[in-house]
Amino acid sequence: MLNTSGTQNTAVGTDALVFNDSGGFNSALGAFALFNNTEGNGNTAVGSSALTANTTGNSNTAVGTSTLPVNTSGFENAAVGGAELFSNTDGHDNVAVGQAALSNNTSGNNNIGIGFFGGSFVLTASDVICIGTQGQDLSNSCFIGQIFATVPGASNVVIDANNRLGTLTSSKRSRSTLNRWIKPVSSSMHSGR
Repeated sequence: MLNTSGTQNTAVGTDALVFNDSGGFNSALGAFALFNNTEGNGNTAVGSSALTANTTGNSNTAVGTSTLPVNTSGFENAAVGGAELFSNTDGHDNVAVGQAALSNNTSGNNNIGIGFFGGSFVLTASDVICIGTQGQDLSNSCFIGQIFATVPGASNVVIDANNRLGTLTSSKRSRSTLNRWIKPVSSSMHSGR
């Protein structure tokens, strides 16, 4: 370890944190974990080649073999599984859970990929959520796998003004309440009051 002024670091494994210079509060467990880190602080790398190219990125968590392996300056990313955020170099605030989730993201920010190859079609887009699907490279979007299955009598999924997913209720009770409210209004309109 070439450490000169970094403090509070832990390195276990062949060449883990080997080039660290001034980075502090890092934990590297596994061969080549945080291998190139020089100034990055507060990173956690568990697994062979986890965060291996990181030099100045801060507050990243990589758990699994080859998670965030080419990240150099991206910060506050979380990757759990194996090969998550595999191509990420400087993207930040991404969350990838599942084998190869967000694996092709290079510089997108604030993305979430969950599941086997979840969000793997996201390259540079930001604010994308992919759950159980590869998604698209389209900023400010949400992709949820298996949601388009048609079931007889099923309700349509809607998105309200606050971006919440839901369904419209149309129960017998709701219609009855609405009808009781509409009848007095309708009769008062016709009576000329």
